[in-house]
Amino acid sequence: MSDVRERAERALNKPATFGPDIDLSKFSRKTKAVEPCPISQLPREVINQAYQVGVKADEKDRAGTYFQMNHSAKFPRSR
Repeated sequence: MSDVRERAERALNKPATFGPDIDLSKFSRKTKAVEPCPISQLPREVINQAYQVGVKADEKDRAGTYFQMNHSAKFPRSR
């Protein structure tokens, strides 16, 4: 077994140095299919924030748009 793998396995059982211990078995690595949605269905706040940082959410002159919201990807559908 590699040294990196051995250290990683030992770290799984090691208590947290800072903050509470986290039960890693409660987390999943499964992915979900992402369905495209029109930009108009995104929250107005998201559209406004995108505009403030220079991203026009008008669906013009682009092949696609990608928004990351929390842990979920949002792919607005092109017209």
